[in-house]
Amino acid sequence: MGYKVDTIASQIGRGLNGGLAYVGAHGLAGKEIAGGECDSHVDDRGFVIFDTGLMFKVNGKRGSTWKMIVTLEGSDTYTVRLMKVFSVKKFAKTGKIAQVLDEATDVYCDQLQDVIEGIYDKAIRDLCDGWIRI
Repeated sequence: MGYKVDTIASQIGRGLNGGLAYVGAHGLAGKEIAGGECDSHVDDRGFVIFDTGLMFKVNGKRGSTWKMIVTLEGSDTYTVRLMKVFSVKKFAKTGKIAQVLDEATDVYCDQLQDVIEGIYDKAIRDLCDGWIRI
């Protein structure tokens, strides 16, 4: 991973007490375009458009795929999105690849771990009746 993406992962927390372990993060993928730090957005199909960020799967609702995307914004803050990724069948029917389940904007680096854990806790409580898939 690039320097900025590696910094994002470190700010979330990598160890046993870190945010990545808390949400069961796996399949980490980073994107870093030199000189790019545009404001991110979600297009009509559910794709998150960004220049610099970190994406990873999290333990979510049984039978569905959840991903978190943490993007670096031009204001030097982060946007955190929890996404539900649709199956190929659903994509073929609807033309949508994903749906935003929750989002936090203007997140400072020292708030990143707490915000990620809070978004995750809320989604588990509201969408999974408090049960975590392991």
